[in-house]
Amino acid sequence: MQQKSKHKLKEKPITVFDEKGKLIPEVYEVIDLVADADIMLATGHLCIPEARAVIKAAKDRGVKRLYVNHPEYIINGTIEEQKELADMGAFIEHLAIFMYPMWPTKAGIDGIVEMIKAVGPERTILASDLGQIHNPAPADGLRMFLQVLLDKGIPQNHLEMMVKDNPKFMLSLS
Repeated sequence: MQQKSKHKLKEKPITVFDEKGKLIPEVYEVIDLVADADIMLATGHLCIPEARAVIKAAKDRGVKRLYVNHPEYIINGTIEEQKELADMGAFIEHLAIFMYPMWPTKAGIDGIVEMIKAVGPERTILASDLGQIHNPAPADGLRMFLQVLLDKGIPQNHLEMMVKDNPKFMLSLS
């Protein structure tokens, strides 16, 4: 969201690593809280090396639901890196918003199709991230995204797995 105040916040990146490249203690605290609550841990906008370290630590400490947010945007994770994180037990997210003009990605829709096929539907989750005034409503946008993916050769049963079954597991609804 664009800042409208005359007092701008200075952007300052944060990291989950200390100066030696090890996870900071607070990360373990959060991981333990997530494990104890048996809820999902998402990597947010962590870069791939940070996401890899957090996922490994989380698995080692009993977290069962791991989620990598939109690796094709901000994170710029390669297909090989996405497969690696999925092999570690994480679900890889792809979003409908990236097929709309306000949020295009270098990968484009064909790249997203390639990523889904490489990682597999059993480790992929599709969501919308829509709701902005200049984009379709979330349900409409997701419906269009699914139709485009179907048209691009993703089977109906794979779409159902990625939009219904996998999220159901991640949210502990199964």
